[in-house]
Amino acid sequence: MRTLYRTFYKEKKRGFTDREFREVCERMAGAPLPEIFEVYVKTSTDIDYARYFAWAGLEIDVQPREQPGAALGAGTEERDHALVITRIEPDSPASLAGLSKEDEILALDGVRTDGRKLADLLKASKPGETIRILLARRGRIREIDVLLGARTERTFRITPMKGPDPLQAAIRRDWLSE
Repeated sequence: MRTLYRTFYKEKKRGFTDREFREVCERMAGAPLPEIFEVYVKTSTDIDYARYFAWAGLEIDVQPREQPGAALGAGTEERDHALVITRIEPDSPASLAGLSKEDEILALDGVRTDGRKLADLLKASKPGETIRILLARRGRIREIDVLLGARTERTFRITPMKGPDPLQAAIRRDWLSE
């Protein structure tokens, strides 16, 4: 970022193009970065953390851990005393049931609701249970049944590999010494 700032903003008095950004990144890395720019920048593909950490003799555990309660898979916020959906996670119970961003949740299982009541209901529920959501969408009222999913938490636990090869050990030493 310092190189980009110095070269383009300070010296050239302008921003940088995508091509110039890539050239600077590859120059700083000392190698071409096609995977980074062709896969991770241009798509929503998950980064292969295990592969990259292995270069430094490290292992990473990214497996989601199941938590108590159930998941709806939707983010909400309260706006003017209304509980509004702000995001829907892909392939979540909310997504599969047809809930949409900006839907207003009016009631859960026939009881008027707010953010606290939704959180309490999800904590007390189990994956596989169904809740009935009364919602308003573009001025129309509808009821939708949602089959709740498992509540998980993604963790990132990094540990040293047992018996890294000399190159992995050297990379790790150099990386951690900076």
